[in-house]
Amino acid sequence: MSTFDKNLIYTYDHAISPSLCKTIIDMYEKEDDKYNGVTGRGYDPTIKETVDFNIPNGVSPWERIYTFLNKELTKNIKLYFNQLNTINNLDILSSKYIGGKFLQYDSFMIQKYFKNKGKFEYHNDFSCDFEKSRYRLVTFIFYLNDVDEGGETEIWGHMRIKPTAGKLLLFPALWTFPHCGKIPTSSDKYIITGWLYINQNHNVITRLNKLIDNYKPRVI
Repeated sequence: MSTFDKNLIYTYDHAISPSLCKTIIDMYEKEDDKYNGVTGRGYDPTIKETVDFNIPNGVSPWERIYTFLNKELTKNIKLYFNQLNTINNLDILSSKYIGGKFLQYDSFMIQKYFKNKGKFEYHNDFSCDFEKSRYRLVTFIFYLNDVDEGGETEIWGHMRIKPTAGKLLLFPALWTFPHCGKIPTSSDKYIITGWLYINQNHNVITRLNKLIDNYKPRVI
């Protein structure tokens, strides 16, 4: 089941099958290239405490995983944009641009949150990539396992998305969407995360800014 609410938050419960989720976790655990998660300020476990791995593109055995994630994410991003355009009566984002030079994602990062330890304190995901003349537009999170207690993605201090295997979460990578990863208390938590980027020279920016200007976030 997929949901999309007026606050621009989208979830889809069955983006990845349980068996594939387990396969990805097992592959991750065997990797030697994992590293301590960092933020823009570098490694600081008081802010972010995860162990990360970037899925390589075109490298066996990860190539089929990368290809699957790319296809599944593209499908859901298109649905997200279609619903976004419908509720705002604005043709601001066309799915035809996805994968081209205007709208693209180029990395899938696996993150492990250890039980009673892993966390990511409140932050927002907005960031500019000046070298490539682009900035983050949408955050995506695939959840790879069920976490019975803790481990939620919390947005605005009150909206919590529970980790369940195979679920996909999408929301704008903007300062108006502060969020955090809560500490899992019943088990470790595994996710795959990253961002959709938009080219800052794309003529859709003016119309997108109109939507952002009209958007009124919830009062906490």
